[in-house]
Amino acid sequence: MTGKFLSIFFSVPGTVGSRFSSMSNLVQSHAEILKLLKGSISTPGSVNLQIPPRCADELQVSFLEYEKNKRLKATFPVPEKYNNPAGILQGGFLSAYFDNVFGPFSFLVAKNPTTTLDLSVHYVRAINSGETVTIEVFLEGKGLQTMHMTGKAYIKKEKLAATASTTLMILRPPRN
Repeated sequence: MTGKFLSIFFSVPGTVGSRFSSMSNLVQSHAEILKLLKGSISTPGSVNLQIPPRCADELQVSFLEYEKNKRLKATFPVPEKYNNPAGILQGGFLSAYFDNVFGPFSFLVAKNPTTTLDLSVHYVRAINSGETVTIEVFLEGKGLQTMHMTGKAYIKKEKLAATASTTLMILRPPRN
């Protein structure tokens, strides 16, 4: 994959926000999580990053909790315009919800750029428009070159709607 088709996420060295506790490593504010994502992003060459990306704005992501190097939780509304012909959330949008939580989580964990190697979603139940989807993703393991994450999507007070997993490759900047 080359050019504009390569999806790259860049890491964010940790910064401390007003709701970030070094004891618990827990941030519980959308604004503070965005501040962590935007803070001190070093990018190679002429790479420009838009944080959050336009697709996250379109999906109306709202970050709820970030536990350092463990998990990230967010919610998404389900507008009618995302329905499939059967009148329920189209599966590709649910995949995009997962991707828009895995991606930022990789920013906060990798400490280097990453790229998604795979993303797998398993659907459990239908999601209707008007509902709110809660996505929670977890770091399962991190090596020198890859990291593995899993996630769960919930509706209506913790009813499981889907699960997902992803493997990301950690990209190392070129050495001078």
